[in-house]
Formats: sequence, C-alpha cells, structure tokens
Amino acid sequence: ADMLKSLKRGDNIITSGGVYGKIVSVADDVITIEISKGVNIRIARSGIAGLQPSDNAEQKDKELSK
Repeated sequence: ADMLKSLKRGDNIITSGGVYGKIVSVADDVITIEISKGVNIRIARSGIAGLQPSDNAEQKDKELSK
C-alpha cells in the first residue's frame, strides 16, 4: 500500500498484467504510463504490481550470475 501511495512521475513500474512502463503522470487513482516511445496508457493505481529494479540492480544481478 505504501508503494502505491508513493508512486511518482519517472518511476519504472510493472502492472499486475505484466506490462512494463514509465510513469508520465499521476492523477488521483489514474496513472498514465509510457509503454513505448509515444505510446501511453492509463491504468488504475491498484493495477500496479510493483516497481522495476533500477538499472544498477539489474547490472549487479547480471554480474552475480556469471
């Protein structure tokens, strides 16, 4: 619940349906995310499953798996 409340523009997220995107705007319970360059969709705040790991975290995971 705290994660959903703290969402802000620029966050990289994954929806409960498995769609990855970047938040471009937040208006009450409607979040607009960019899923591809110039392609935006609007979803309910409750439809967000979590934040994507940062690029640094992904890089560390790749290094550890070597």
